[in-house]
Amino acid sequence: VTYTEQSKSLMLGIPEERIKKAGVVSEETAVMMADALLKLSGSYYALATTGVAGPGPSGGVKQGTVFIALASQGAPVSCVKCLFPGDRLAVKKRAAVRALDMLRRALIGA
Repeated sequence: VTYTEQSKSLMLGIPEERIKKAGVVSEETAVMMADALLKLSGSYYALATTGVAGPGPSGGVKQGTVFIALASQGAPVSCVKCLFPGDRLAVKKRAAVRALDMLRRALIGA
């Protein structure tokens, strides 16, 4: 889990300047995270999420906004923007379910 800009930079090797420019909660950052994780892990798939679970908005981004990216060997990174209702726990659960569903669909070729 890379929660802060600094941890995204240190653990995933993403330059902090790129994260600041794109915004922590953005499609570009989610894609960079998934791509970096795929390269670092050597796995066939990598999932990344970045968003605002709440409570309340953060940095001008509405609570429930989540970007989910899926990287896989030999394919472009796919990313979706979601707006989940509910409190912090509900947003986190919905984001996890959606991310795992993206992976499931990739695994079955859907």
